Amino acid sequence: MTADGSEWPIDPDGPEGSNDLRRFDMAILSKFVPKSAFPLSTEAFLDDHGEKPVRLNYHRVERVATLFEHVDAKSFETKTEFHRAVGEAIRKGGYWEFTAED
Repeated sequence: MTADGSEWPIDPDGPEGSNDLRRFDMAILSKFVPKSAFPLSTEAFLDDHGEKPVRLNYHRVERVATLFEHVDAKSFETKTEFHRAVGEAIRKGGYWEFTAED
Protein backbone atom coordinates (compact mmCIF):
# COMPACT_ATOMS: atom_id res chain seq x y z
CA MET A 1 0.00 0.00 0.00
CA THR A 2 1.26 3.48 -0.82
CA ALA A 3 1.41 6.59 1.37
CA ASP A 4 -1.96 7.80 0.06
CA GLY A 5 -3.62 4.45 0.88
CA SER A 6 -3.90 3.17 -2.70
CA GLU A 7 -2.98 -0.36 -3.71
CA TRP A 8 -0.16 0.30 -6.21
CA PRO A 9 2.86 -2.04 -6.18
CA ILE A 10 5.05 1.07 -5.76
CA ASP A 11 4.23 4.57 -4.53
CA PRO A 12 3.94 6.83 -7.61
CA ASP A 13 5.29 9.70 -5.50
CA GLY A 14 7.96 7.68 -3.68
CA PRO A 15 11.61 7.15 -4.66
CA GLU A 16 10.97 4.21 -7.01
CA GLY A 17 7.98 5.82 -8.69
CA SER A 18 9.20 9.37 -9.06
CA ASN A 19 12.97 9.34 -8.63
CA ASP A 20 12.64 11.33 -5.36
CA LEU A 21 10.82 14.13 -7.18
CA ARG A 22 7.27 14.53 -8.35
CA ARG A 23 7.86 13.57 -11.96
CA PHE A 24 5.14 12.73 -14.42
CA ASP A 25 4.34 10.45 -17.40
CA MET A 26 7.25 10.23 -19.86
CA ALA A 27 9.89 11.12 -17.27
CA ILE A 28 8.85 8.10 -15.20
CA LEU A 29 8.50 5.72 -18.13
CA SER A 30 11.92 6.74 -19.37
CA LYS A 31 13.43 6.01 -15.96
CA PHE A 32 12.14 2.43 -16.02
CA VAL A 33 14.37 1.43 -18.95
CA PRO A 34 18.01 2.37 -19.62
CA LYS A 35 19.12 3.28 -23.13
CA SER A 36 21.21 0.10 -23.20
CA ALA A 37 18.03 -2.04 -23.01
CA PHE A 38 17.08 -1.22 -26.61
CA PRO A 39 15.95 -2.77 -28.87
CA LEU A 40 13.09 -3.68 -26.54
CA SER A 41 9.83 -5.53 -27.11
CA THR A 42 6.57 -4.08 -25.85
CA GLU A 43 5.79 -7.44 -24.25
CA ALA A 44 9.05 -7.49 -22.28
CA PHE A 45 8.53 -3.92 -21.10
CA LEU A 46 4.99 -4.69 -19.93
CA ASP A 47 6.08 -7.92 -18.23
CA ASP A 48 8.51 -5.88 -16.13
CA HIS A 49 6.56 -2.65 -15.64
CA GLY A 50 2.92 -3.09 -16.69
CA GLU A 51 1.47 -2.99 -13.17
CA LYS A 52 3.49 0.01 -12.01
CA PRO A 53 1.78 3.36 -11.59
CA VAL A 54 2.54 6.46 -13.63
CA ARG A 55 1.42 9.83 -12.35
CA LEU A 56 0.00 11.73 -15.33
CA ASN A 57 -0.72 14.96 -13.47
CA TYR A 58 -1.38 16.19 -9.96
CA HIS A 59 -4.58 14.17 -9.59
CA ARG A 60 -4.38 11.19 -11.97
CA VAL A 61 -2.38 7.96 -11.75
CA GLU A 62 -2.68 5.09 -14.26
CA ARG A 63 -1.06 1.69 -14.73
CA VAL A 64 1.66 1.50 -17.36
CA ALA A 65 -0.34 -1.28 -19.06
CA THR A 66 -3.35 1.02 -19.34
CA LEU A 67 -1.29 3.61 -21.19
CA PHE A 68 0.13 0.89 -23.45
CA GLU A 69 -3.34 -0.15 -24.60
CA HIS A 70 -2.89 2.65 -27.14
CA VAL A 71 0.64 1.69 -28.25
CA ASP A 72 0.60 -0.09 -31.60
CA ALA A 73 4.31 -0.97 -31.84
CA LYS A 74 5.40 -4.51 -30.93
CA SER A 75 8.98 -3.37 -30.30
CA PHE A 76 11.20 -0.30 -30.17
CA GLU A 77 14.63 -0.07 -31.77
CA THR A 78 15.66 3.03 -29.80
CA LYS A 79 14.62 4.95 -26.71
CA THR A 80 13.57 7.83 -28.98
CA GLU A 81 11.21 5.49 -30.86
CA PHE A 82 9.83 4.33 -27.49
CA HIS A 83 9.20 7.94 -26.40
CA ARG A 84 7.45 8.84 -29.63
CA ALA A 85 5.15 5.81 -29.50
CA VAL A 86 4.27 6.28 -25.84
CA GLY A 87 3.73 10.03 -26.25
CA GLU A 88 1.39 9.37 -29.15
CA ALA A 89 -0.46 6.73 -27.08
CA ILE A 90 -0.88 9.12 -24.15
CA ARG A 91 -2.44 11.70 -26.46
CA LYS A 92 -4.51 9.12 -28.39
CA GLY A 93 -5.87 7.65 -25.16
CA GLY A 94 -7.01 11.03 -23.90
CA TYR A 95 -4.55 11.11 -21.00
CA TRP A 96 -2.81 14.29 -22.14
CA GLU A 97 -4.71 17.24 -20.69
CA PHE A 98 -2.55 20.08 -22.01
CA THR A 99 -2.94 21.29 -25.56
CA ALA A 100 -0.80 24.14 -26.83
CA GLU A 101 -2.56 26.91 -28.67
CA ASP A 102 -1.63 27.39 -32.32
